[in-house]
Amino acid sequence: MSNLKFDDLTIEQLHYISNGCGTWFLDIPDLLFTAACDRHDFGYWIGCTEEDRKVADWDFYLNIKIIVSDLPWYKRWWYTGLAWVYYKAVRLFGSSTFYYGPSKKTLEDLEEEMRNA
Repeated sequence: MSNLKFDDLTIEQLHYISNGCGTWFLDIPDLLFTAACDRHDFGYWIGCTEEDRKVADWDFYLNIKIIVSDLPWYKRWWYTGLAWVYYKAVRLFGSSTFYYGPSKKTLEDLEEEMRNA
């Protein structure tokens, strides 16, 4: 059993797991947040418990805040508010796309899913 990390993903694996911001049925503007959304998708794909989902959602918010902190001061207020909206949206509506399972998914799970896709 491997301990798969986001930074270990190939481009093909990343494209299989993530779709940027939004879901398969709702396209949310990525704006500046594509990297944070991709990491969040990975956390949801790895899955496991509700506590893992909370961590993935909070990490998503923190990653967006890091992106926002690099913006010019006059853009930060808008994007800081938007970061909170994105965070609350995934907390309220994201559970249906989170993998709830007995353990986190592994590299082997990813390879099998990609073979069977």
